[in-house]
Parts: sequence; C-alpha cells; structure tokens
Amino acid sequence: MKESSPHEPCVVALGNFDGVHAGHAALIGEGKRRAEEAGLSLLALTFLPESLPHPPALLTGKEERETLLRAAGADEVVFLPFGEVCTMSPEVFVREVLIARYDAKIAVSGFNYRFGYRAAGDTDTLCRLMREAGRDAVVTDAVLYRGEPVSSSRIREALADGDVDGAAAMLRRPVSWSLPVLHGKALGRTLGFPTINQVPPAGHAIPRHGVWRAEVEIDGKIFPALTNIGVRPTVDHDGRIDYETWIKGYRGDLYGRVLTVTLKGFLRDERRFSSEEELKKQIEVDKNTI
Repeated sequence: MKESSPHEPCVVALGNFDGVHAGHAALIGEGKRRAEEAGLSLLALTFLPESLPHPPALLTGKEERETLLRAAGADEVVFLPFGEVCTMSPEVFVREVLIARYDAKIAVSGFNYRFGYRAAGDTDTLCRLMREAGRDAVVTDAVLYRGEPVSSSRIREALADGDVDGAAAMLRRPVSWSLPVLHGKALGRTLGFPTINQVPPAGHAIPRHGVWRAEVEIDGKIFPALTNIGVRPTVDHDGRIDYETWIKGYRGDLYGRVLTVTLKGFLRDERRFSSEEELKKQIEVDKNTI
C-alpha cells in the first residue's frame, strides 16, 4: 500500500516569485481561489535564492519574499534547495515532490513555467503529469504591462534604467527598502548636508546609480528626501555601493534604526565633480527639486 503524504492535501503554487510582482500576485490569487473552492490550503513552492546555479540580482530576499507571498494569499511558503530537485526529471518532480511530499491536489503555475532537469518540463508537461495521477493543474495567463508580460527581469531592467514608475507598476507597490542606518564617514555632514547611510544586501538588484527624489518614513511621518545611489566618486574611493540619503526638515540621531526609503523619481546620474565646492553647489540645485 502506498504511504500517505506527510503533508495535508493542498493546492501548490509554483514559481520563482522573486519580487512577488503583478504576475506572481495573479498566480497566487488564482491558487487561493482554487484552494478555497476545494476547501484546501495554498502552499507556495519556490527555491532558496542562494541555491540557484547562476542567480540574478535579487529583488527580494527570502524573508521579504515569504512575507509578500503570505500577504498575497499563500497559507504556507516552502523554499526548496535547488540542488535537491535540479537533477529530477519532470516525472520524478511531480511524483515525489508535488504528490508524495506535499499531496498537491492542484498545481498552479504561470504561463512560462519550466521545471525538471535542464528545464525539460513545461506547462503542458505539468498538466499531463498531474492529470495522469488523478490530480489537476492550472496555468495562469501573463499579466501585461506596456504590452509585454510582467517579469522579474523586466523590473530589474526598469530599475537599472531609472524607470521607478514602471518598476512600481509591475511590482504593484512602491520601490523601497528598509535597512539599518549605519555609521559612515560623515562626508555629507562635512559638506554641510547630513545624511543617513544604508548598505544594500549582497546580491540584490541595485537601482540606477545617481541621485533620486525619495521619501523617508520616520516614526510614522513621511519626509521628502534625496538619495544618492552609488560609490560617491568625488569624496570616496573605496568603490563600495551604498544608499546615502539627505532628509529634508529632519534633525536627530537615526543610527541603528531601520528606516524605509522610497524612491520617487530619478534626477541625474552620479558623476565625479572637480572639487567638493562644485559638488556642494550641485547638491543645492538638487535640494530645490523636492
């Protein structure tokens, strides 16, 4: 007699889910609808970002991704080590992972989902294998933005181009980060413009280098701000990328606090100035934009 799955029967949503963008939200939404109709829970099944062989720059880390997936409707989120399943054939993945391990009654995937060794399986394969096993599968349509499917790679490209409106539209939320304020070299203070310094996590997608209009939330209040993303070539020479933000109308010690900075629009590219005095003049011009 076949052993029962160690997991309660459920609907499984399949995807990489980096960014949990509009397309992912539609997939999770469809999975939730199917799960509620069947009286089941919804499990989002994805991969540990660091376990992928050639991971792209991340839009979301593991914790944020799980939070966003649960907010979209997933009752449970499982991150599989890529090495655990990358050599499985599509047949083995469906039989041993989806059915034997998670007792998936319905598998839900996006229109371009690939799986199995060397991505041998596609959505037709998934539907066939699930139905041969007496289960079901659902494939969601692409969600379009400007006539093309929303994707994590398009969002990365929009950020790299400085198109924060496009990135936000595809993400269905503002482009922001929540990071601790670190002690820097106080270069902004030396120039007469005190700033906060935050360092992006390793492996994450970095928006276009340059100066951005931004907002910072402090104790529930929103302050207009300017954020420089890059290496500060005029005053610093260690090559480290950081987020340096001047907050309009705020004075106070913010070191060690986790602050949320939201990008509002790209102003200009980062560049090296001939002197600190020239840099200060440009900062004054930038400040007048907010």
